[in-house]
Amino acid sequence: MLFGKKQALVGLDIGSNTVKLAEMESHANKSHRLVNWGVSQPLAEAIVDGEIMDRQLVVDAIGNLLESRGIQTKNVVAAVSGVT
Repeated sequence: MLFGKKQALVGLDIGSNTVKLAEMESHANKSHRLVNWGVSQPLAEAIVDGEIMDRQLVVDAIGNLLESRGIQTKNVVAAVSGVT
């Protein structure tokens, strides 16, 4: 962050039933602010027992969330659970 510019970052969580995202802004003074968030419709048929069965449904859910919430940042942080 140069000259006090704010920087946006999206957190993405692909869960067992839904996709969730949160957009945060970071400022030069080290403060952070939640500026946007969203949760997809249930994806019960797309994710079964933690395994993605229908990749396209998950991709579409992520794209629809980003579009419906007006999120344009390309900086994304994602976490994968269940990995050791």
